Amino acid sequence: MCKFTKFIRSPLAAEVGGWALPPLYLLTGLASPLVLVPVSASALERLAGVLTIGVGDSAASFIGSRYGST
Repeated sequence: MCKFTKFIRSPLAAEVGGWALPPLYLLTGLASPLVLVPVSASALERLAGVLTIGVGDSAASFIGSRYGST
């Protein structure tokens, strides 16, 4: 079994039918802007989604660990 499959089947995340969905959502969010924006667009336009998800995911992690409760 490859490392990606082990990661996706991780029991640590919310699961639906044995599959951890957050990694799939992150992968979809990162790949969508690169696929949907035309090649003639500027580099900033093509990478805007990647930058937004990178900063947003980091901010959510920081805020969740600081203010979240279990």
